[in-house]
Amino acid sequence: MMNVTKPYSHQAIEWINDLTGQRECRVCPRPITGWGPTLRHHDEAVRQATIDPALTDAAEDAVLVVTRALESMWTDTRANDHDRARVAVQALIDVGAIAPRRRWKIRRLFRAAA
Repeated sequence: MMNVTKPYSHQAIEWINDLTGQRECRVCPRPITGWGPTLRHHDEAVRQATIDPALTDAAEDAVLVVTRALESMWTDTRANDHDRARVAVQALIDVGAIAPRRRWKIRRLFRAAA
């Protein structure tokens, strides 16, 4: 498990390194991870997403389900954000929080952190 740091003094700006093909910060040559509001440096803590007050109870239940699923997930050095997302989505499907359809309405639960 890696140590995470407080947010950097600058917001990560995505840039693809032509030599390595890796996603890096344009400001500093450090690897980045995440997309959209969760875009951050690889060793930077994730900024908290704000939850719509009307959906707080449902979101807290979903957070509890996902937390339990991630705690029980076997991880190694090859596990990445995509693997953790698959575990989280499968846990939500298992408890019936989301239905496995072609279109999911998940975005309404979270707004980008301001």
